[in-house]
Amino acid sequence: MRQTRNLQWIKAVSCVALSVVATLSCADTIDELIDNAYHTYPSIQSKQMTQKSAEKEILAAKLGFLPAVSVSSQALHRNYGAYTDVKGSQTTVAVKQPLLGGGVYSNFKLAKAKKNQADWLLEETRLDVAIRVINAYATWYGAHKKLAAANESVIAHRKLTELISRRMTSGVSTQSDVDQSNSRLAQARAEEASYRSAEFSALVTLNQLVGRQLDRTTLLNGVDKQVVLPNDIIAKALSVSPTIHRLQSAAQVAEQQANVVKSQAYPQVSLQAQRNYGSTTANNVEPYTSVGLVVEYSSGHGFASLARGSASEDLYRSALLDVETARRDLVVTINQNVSEYEFAKIRKPVMEKTVTLTQNVSESYDRLFRVGKKSWLDLLNSVRERTQALTALADVEATLLSTGRRLKVYTTPQNTNQDTPTQDVGKDTTQ
Repeated sequence: MRQTRNLQWIKAVSCVALSVVATLSCADTIDELIDNAYHTYPSIQSKQMTQKSAEKEILAAKLGFLPAVSVSSQALHRNYGAYTDVKGSQTTVAVKQPLLGGGVYSNFKLAKAKKNQADWLLEETRLDVAIRVINAYATWYGAHKKLAAANESVIAHRKLTELISRRMTSGVSTQSDVDQSNSRLAQARAEEASYRSAEFSALVTLNQLVGRQLDRTTLLNGVDKQVVLPNDIIAKALSVSPTIHRLQSAAQVAEQQANVVKSQAYPQVSLQAQRNYGSTTANNVEPYTSVGLVVEYSSGHGFASLARGSASEDLYRSALLDVETARRDLVVTINQNVSEYEFAKIRKPVMEKTVTLTQNVSESYDRLFRVGKKSWLDLLNSVRERTQALTALADVEATLLSTGRRLKVYTTPQNTNQDTPTQDVGKDTTQ
């Protein structure tokens, strides 16, 4: 009885373990690489620090609503030639609470706009890193497939060279056939070396992006090549684009900066209470307290704040034009990727059929050559055509992979926690 229960328990644990292993093995390699890059790439960490700095700027702006405490002390020394008459010193403790003007509220809105801009700058950097990972992986994948085709070509040409060498020794073939075969073998080896170099270069790029050493086994461990594109793909990409949101936030920052400058053209009203101890003009003065409204105004140097306000408004309008530019550029990018993706989808089955046909032709020519119905050049050309078909298929698969995954990233929100960047654009907050 106990043995039966133990066997059942072992089976249950084994099933759970197998399910976990199956889940892990089905994990998408590209998504894992992107996630690794998100956690380790320095540019993302740099933008995270900028984000934290913006959060502290908001705290500093909030503290601007609190009263300001100041302490001042002065002593008066009067010199009448032969002697120095020191009347005394005066110490003032003042508490000032801003009520209106001074740009306190505008500074707070500016800090929030900068925080929103920092948030979207982080997401834009994450998107850029994700695109770089996808491009590097697609480059590696294409080079890996081409390297496999080149390896197959080298093996085939080596066998053919051995075959033609034996036939020449037997007097069936000529030296020119051997020379031609050696030349094709050298070309195949050169292509193999080129693809190996391209694969290694792409692998180094991936290693630097994810911050760890990768190998072929890891990179080939499951890639989801099926991408379902939304019907309204352009509208979706425009709505989630971190670049557009970041530029909208930049426009909001420029607008709030203009409001801060405008606020300097208005007087500042504050409630002030101060306590005075001593006097510089009289002795034995009792401490006294004064409370009242304080109105302060400074025109600056030649009303320079008005000119700065006009300059800030121009920057705001410039930022809005940058938003429109980003929209148009994104539409072009999405259309290009969709066109390449759809064209690659059409070409892939055609190239797969071409690969099968060239394989059949190469095998048929090999048999026909041995019975004298095909020339040696025909056989060599059939092997080369198969290699070219495999290389073209690798390009199509890499294009299909890269464009599909890029479109997926372009239409997937990186983070939905940010505020809407345009929420305060157009409001006058010059307080």
